[in-house]
Amino acid sequence: MKLSRPGFLKEFERISTGLPPDRGDPGERCSPQYCSPLFFSPLQPFRGTTIAIQCRAACRRLLPAVLTALIICSPAFAQRAAPDSSDSFNPIARGLKDLWIQTKAPFTISSEDAPWVIAGAASFGGLLLSDQSLHDAVDPVSLRGSGTEDAAHVVTSFGATSGIALLAGFTAYGFVSRDDKALETSYLAAEAFVASGIWTQVLKALAGRERPSVKTRSGGKWTGPFGSSFPEHFSKFDSFPSGHTQTAFSIATVFAEQYSETPLVPVLSYGIAGFVGVSRVVLDRHWPSDVFAGGLIGYLCAQQVMSNNPSELSRSRDRSESRWIVIPHSNGFSISVRF
Repeated sequence: MKLSRPGFLKEFERISTGLPPDRGDPGERCSPQYCSPLFFSPLQPFRGTTIAIQCRAACRRLLPAVLTALIICSPAFAQRAAPDSSDSFNPIARGLKDLWIQTKAPFTISSEDAPWVIAGAASFGGLLLSDQSLHDAVDPVSLRGSGTEDAAHVVTSFGATSGIALLAGFTAYGFVSRDDKALETSYLAAEAFVASGIWTQVLKALAGRERPSVKTRSGGKWTGPFGSSFPEHFSKFDSFPSGHTQTAFSIATVFAEQYSETPLVPVLSYGIAGFVGVSRVVLDRHWPSDVFAGGLIGYLCAQQVMSNNPSELSRSRDRSESRWIVIPHSNGFSISVRF
C-alpha cells in the first residue's frame, strides 16, 4: 500500500480519531518515502500506533513500578530528625517544616533503614501480586446484608467521622481539665492526620487505581492521572492508598506512643486501626495492598511528627528544674542553686 502525501495525512487523521488504519493489501508496505519512524515500524506492516498511544501504554505499564518505588521510599519518613528545640509554638510553621522533612526523606535513606525498606517493599509487592486472590477469599459480595457488613460499617467509621470526633472530644477534655499531655497528644495526632492525609491524596491522584467494587480487570486498573475516565469518575479510581486506614493509623500511633506506659492503650489503638483496614476490604472499597499502604503512611508520618516535635512537657520540665552551680574562689568555693 503506497501512500501519497495527501493519503498519508488522511490515514493519520483516521488514526488520530480512533478509526482503524486502512491496511490495503497486507502484502504491501507503506512507501519508505513517507513512512516516518515515529509512526511506522520498518520491519512490520503499518500498525497506526501514534506517539500518544505509545506513551500512554508505557505509563500504564510503568505505573505499578513507580508506585512500588514510592512505598519503598516511604519508610524513610520515620527517620529521626533533629528535634525542634525552639520554645516558640507555631503549629503552621511546624506543620510545613514536617512536610518538607517528609518530602526529602525518600532521598535520604540511611543504611540503618535498609532492612525496613526491603521488608516494606517485599510486603507491598507480595500483597500487590495477591490482591485479587485475597479479595476473592474475603468475597465481599457474599457478605452484603450480613451482620459482618453491619459491623464493618461501624468499625470503618473510626477511620473517618468517628475517629475525628473522638480526637475533637479528647482535645476538648484537655482544655477543660487543663491536661497538658492530652493537649499535646491532640496536637500531634492532628498534625499527623493532616500530613499523612496530604500524601494519601497525592498518591490517589497519581495512581488512579480502580476500586474493587467497580473493577474491570483482575487487581483493578491503574489509570494514572491522565486516564480517560479518571477526571470524571475520581471516586471510582481513588482506591490507592486507603484514606480511612491512613487516618486510623496516624491517630492511633500518636496515642500508642504518648500513653505507652499504659499497655492497654497501644493494644486498643493499633487494634482498632487494624480492624478499620480489614473493614475496608470487607466493604469492597479497597484492595489489601491499598490498606497496607495507607496504614504505613499514617504510621510513619506520625512517627516523624513525634520525633521532630519534642514533648512540650519535657521541655517545660527542663526549663523549670533546679540547677546546681559550683563557683570556685581563691579561698574555697560556693554553691549556687537556680530554680
